[in-house]
Amino acid sequence: MFRRVLLIVLLISLLLSGVPAAGADDAAIEDLLLLEEMMGRLNQYHLDQPEPGQLMQGAINGMLGSMEDPYTEYFSPEELKEFANALDNDLFGIGVELRPGDYHPIVVRVIPSSPAKDAGIQAGDTIVAVDDASLKGLNFAEVVQIIRGPEGSKVKITVDRPGKGQKDFNVVRGHINIPTVDSSLLDDQTGYIYVGSFGSETANEFSSALGDLLAEDIKFLVLDLRNNGGGYLQAAVDMVSQFLSPGSAVVSIVDKDGNTDSYVTSGRPSATAVQTAIVVNESSASAAEVMAGAMRDHDRAVLVGTQTYGKGVMQTVIPLSNKGALKVTTHRYYTPSGTDLDGTGLIPDRRVLTPELQLVAAAQVLTGSNPLLEFALKDKIVRINNQEVEYMGPMPQMKSESLFIPLRFSLEALGYEVFFDLNCIRISGFGDTLEVYPDSGKLILNKDEKELKDPVKTVEGVRYISLEALKLLKLNINTTPDNVSITTR
Repeated sequence: MFRRVLLIVLLISLLLSGVPAAGADDAAIEDLLLLEEMMGRLNQYHLDQPEPGQLMQGAINGMLGSMEDPYTEYFSPEELKEFANALDNDLFGIGVELRPGDYHPIVVRVIPSSPAKDAGIQAGDTIVAVDDASLKGLNFAEVVQIIRGPEGSKVKITVDRPGKGQKDFNVVRGHINIPTVDSSLLDDQTGYIYVGSFGSETANEFSSALGDLLAEDIKFLVLDLRNNGGGYLQAAVDMVSQFLSPGSAVVSIVDKDGNTDSYVTSGRPSATAVQTAIVVNESSASAAEVMAGAMRDHDRAVLVGTQTYGKGVMQTVIPLSNKGALKVTTHRYYTPSGTDLDGTGLIPDRRVLTPELQLVAAAQVLTGSNPLLEFALKDKIVRINNQEVEYMGPMPQMKSESLFIPLRFSLEALGYEVFFDLNCIRISGFGDTLEVYPDSGKLILNKDEKELKDPVKTVEGVRYISLEALKLLKLNINTTPDNVSITTR
């Protein structure tokens, strides 16, 4: 058994080196013999009597770790299956979609016919504990991993439900197959498609969803690629083919020897006349960046949201003799304009850092609508263009006889970009740039210096801006005891 493991190590090493066994140079042979000798001595003498499989796994981990490439990894047969299932959203768990909250994850959607749905968990619930263990101090990925688990296993989920307090739900984890594509109508003219990953069926699901929306005579499409970590490159190419004429460049990939392959569109496009905005964020990566970059390079989409992840290298999954696989970085890819995204990502055309405003902003960009922001103070409701929007933050506050409104949320809702520098808040949009210096009260509007007492307040970590400061931007502002409404001129 131990000898067979060593032979497997030898075979893998030779395959990875690209040198046939008969032609291996003396140094390579000596290295392999040294590895065999070390594993043999460990097995023979070490106090813990390590299993050959344990040493084999350690050798693999060390070899891949020396590459200093987080994307190159070994999959056991079980891990390979999990990897493929994850791309296709074929998972085991309770059936909820989460987003990070201020302190705990919030349930965005409960999958129909899922264990969570049957147990009574609802969208808007905040998960505060799992199996009576607090989630404090855990990052979002760690929380997701704790909630997931084997089919048939039980888990206790404690949620904080707005207006109802804490509730416990005992859930039996099950097999969850979530389509990678979801779609709906935002209004009579605007369709919406969310793509969670680029799996083996994503292109077909996308084609079907797009066809249904086109049958509704939409003029605009919001394509949501937020939190999409990528997947199969060909799926992205097939989806771009719905928007561009055949033969249009989508992405070029270059291998270690400088050899270049180009992926181009094919088939008959169905959505050439639909104006498109793509929503991205810092977790949009790989194939998601390929699609967004190609669409923008061909002037078929504007990008809205935050700068993308910046994964400009492609991996190839190479099957191994044990039915596992090696996922190895083999190519660097470039957008049609020749942009290398690795480490930099895509910078959106309209930068919107507030997650709950990104879809609203995308629709505004497409339709050219003049945004109207309303705070219903008594009811604690926020509306944009008469539509209620999700808003978890603080409402406007009176300070020193002046009314202050949440700075970033309000200005991004109105179509401005907000940048926080060390001593300055810079607000840009509609041809104006307003620099606010909170400590001194100085404001500079397009190089014209102004001064206001306390233009900005910070309350519990949230920055507010006074209506007096906003008036410098020539906004239309109307206030009543129960309502604040603001629109651009």
